[in-house]
Amino acid sequence: MNTTTSSKRAAEIMDENYFGAEIVEKYLGVECLQKDFPFSEKTLKKHRETHVSIVIPSLSILELQALFPCFFYGKKDAWYRSQQFAQNRSEAEAKLIRKSTIKNSLSKTLSEQQLLLSSKEEISDARNIVFATILYFLVTEKRLFSKTYLRCKDVDSFGDRIVVGDFSPLGFCIGGERDSFQFPHLGIATEIKPENLKA
Repeated sequence: MNTTTSSKRAAEIMDENYFGAEIVEKYLGVECLQKDFPFSEKTLKKHRETHVSIVIPSLSILELQALFPCFFYGKKDAWYRSQQFAQNRSEAEAKLIRKSTIKNSLSKTLSEQQLLLSSKEEISDARNIVFATILYFLVTEKRLFSKTYLRCKDVDSFGDRIVVGDFSPLGFCIGGERDSFQFPHLGIATEIKPENLKA
């Protein structure tokens, strides 16, 4: 089975949930290399309604915040400006990110939430969720995670898990919570693992 899908074919399959490099460049105003998606057509078709296929550009959360400060709660005096997770960046990557929290993942500890993930899913970086949420809004004018928070893979210098969400007109919230913390609006951020990686 071919475990890579071209951006052109991914756009045809994912339709309004496709956010390739050309869309990143148009709406974020940053250069972004076009990437094939490391997923089979079958996988894209399976998740075309529940996930977004998106190319995450080589920018950090802080660099995105500098471009669009209005989308971040706290803005210039944000507590995380000195935190490594907010400074992290990598080469452009094609991702398949869930648009909502996993069913029944609210009001659970991290270990309980992890039990809900399939073998083909992994916890998302905060950077991936922040980019996907903001780009989705710029393109569709619809807000993902407007009433929920998501636990991410990152941990801050205090040992707390990074939590993002509550994307309201006041901005996107970024905080930290203990893995044992339970809250009615706190779920978990997930994406599909790339299928073209060698075992």
